[in-house]
Formats: sequence, structure tokens, C-alpha cells
Amino acid sequence: MSKTIKMLDLLSWKRYNIIIIIHEGGERFFVNYWEWDLQPVQISDELFYVGTRKGPSHLLKTSDGLVLIDTGFPQSLYMLLENIRRLSFDYRDIKHIIHTHGHIDHFGCTIKLKELSGAKTYISRIDNEIA
Repeated sequence: MSKTIKMLDLLSWKRYNIIIIIHEGGERFFVNYWEWDLQPVQISDELFYVGTRKGPSHLLKTSDGLVLIDTGFPQSLYMLLENIRRLSFDYRDIKHIIHTHGHIDHFGCTIKLKELSGAKTYISRIDNEIA
């Protein structure tokens, strides 16, 4: 039975974008994978992690303003903005958004963030054709 449950969990996650968490007592919780909140972390003097557990985003403080590296899943915009605020930054100070590659978990919030901040966006030529 446990092998069947594990297979169903994997299929559910892939097909329905959810994670099923099963506790030892058999209790189940359904969690959208983009909603796994993560507190922002200062990595170095000028570099911060502001993403979620499954949607990576980094914030770089420069003399030209803030640079956001990747924007995460579209559904996690509110968490990204909150993490930026928790670090006492203002999303309107984002001047550049750089994408490491063209997967939805790296550029999902870009359109909205560009509207909110007026930031310029960057992505590789190859990924620009795909994304």
C-alpha cells in the first residue's frame, strides 16, 4: 500500500502541481509547491535570497539600484514582494531583472514585476525564443 501511495503522490505533484505530505499517522496535507514560504536570507553584504523553496530568486544591491535574478513562479509574486519588503527594500527600486534560463520557475513573475518596477529584463537569446 505505501508504494502505491508514493506513486500517487509523485503523479499528483507532476500532474496537479501539488505536493501531498503524509505524516506518520496517515494524515494528509495538500500543498501547492510554490507556496512553500522561505524567509529571506542575506548571503553576503550585497546579495540576498528572496525566493521560495521551489522558486529561486536572488536580490543584488548595487549602486545602480536593485538587480533581481530570477522571479519565481507566477503564483508566488506576493511572497517575493513580501520577502523583498522584509529586508527593508522597495520593489520599485528594482532596475534590472536577469533570468538564468527560460523555465517558468525562473521567469513567472517577470511581467508583473516589470509593470510594478519599470525594470529592464534580460534573458539569453536561446531562452528568449523559448520563453
